[in-house]
Amino acid sequence: MSADVLGGDRRNAYRREIIQRLENLPGVLAVGGSKDVPLHGASEFYSFSLPGRTDVPAIALETHIVTGDYFRALGIPLLGGRVFTEADEADETLVVIVNRAMARWYWPVQDAVGERLILFGQLEVSVVGVVGDVRHNGITQEPGLAVYVLPHFGGHRSLTLFVRTASDPLPMADAFRQVIRDVNPDQPVSIETLRQVASATVAEPRFLTVLLGSFAGLAVVLASLAVYGMTAYDVSRRTYEVGVRIALGASAGNVLRLIIRQGIAPVLGGRAIGLLAARALTRVLSRLLFGVDAADPMTFASVALLLLAVALLAVCIRARRAARVDPILALRAQ
Repeated sequence: MSADVLGGDRRNAYRREIIQRLENLPGVLAVGGSKDVPLHGASEFYSFSLPGRTDVPAIALETHIVTGDYFRALGIPLLGGRVFTEADEADETLVVIVNRAMARWYWPVQDAVGERLILFGQLEVSVVGVVGDVRHNGITQEPGLAVYVLPHFGGHRSLTLFVRTASDPLPMADAFRQVIRDVNPDQPVSIETLRQVASATVAEPRFLTVLLGSFAGLAVVLASLAVYGMTAYDVSRRTYEVGVRIALGASAGNVLRLIIRQGIAPVLGGRAIGLLAARALTRVLSRLLFGVDAADPMTFASVALLLLAVALLAVCIRARRAARVDPILALRAQ
């Protein structure tokens, strides 16, 4: 729910009034606000350093300006310390909250709560809480080092409100709009769920993945047909050889095992080459995948076993037919 707010004290009062009215609606569990929407990146980067730490150079830190019950509204877990309070915002307290990635990076052996940071090269603040990591920069990007600050630290005027409800929020959309209009009739409002935000964010990679998966499935089918056809043809060409071996006293079982062993050998070699080539191309797929390794062993194993099974089926069918051939008829046909 996007809102273009005012400035200074009027902006703060305007923001608090809207949040309080939304919180009073039936079915609303928590309301919070931020300039940034998860998966869309950070819009603020504050210069940051640690007092007394010469091993930490001043860097631009991913910063998220939040207000209200932001962490509860988005379901971001509190891992240590506390979240911001209304008193922190009203009194413009110099406190911040860091994410787990930052706490582990800069304070791996001690609790980050109570540590001090220096923002803008001169403003010393205290860490009052540690929260879980959020993928702000895209679903395929690992969470970065992030700090959460209150609006009095500065930043953009626009604000996105996040409302957690006890049930489906879309039927409550008209009530949300009415709250905004009651405070400011000229305020434009757009409403969408986080599920819709996530779906829009991954729409392009999802399409590419589905397209690539369809081609991959077709390639597996064509490869299976090709392996079956070539293997069966190769075995059928050895009918004369089978006749000679049987005429010289070889048993049908011995001939069957020989043909299977020799027919599968090139398939195994081709499978090994194919696996190596596929492994080398996995970097192309990495950016299209989330939660799945591009070199997923189950995928590689299943495709390799499928092609091997198809080849084995072709060899067995043709080999059994060849082993049953009358050697005299086979030699006459040649």
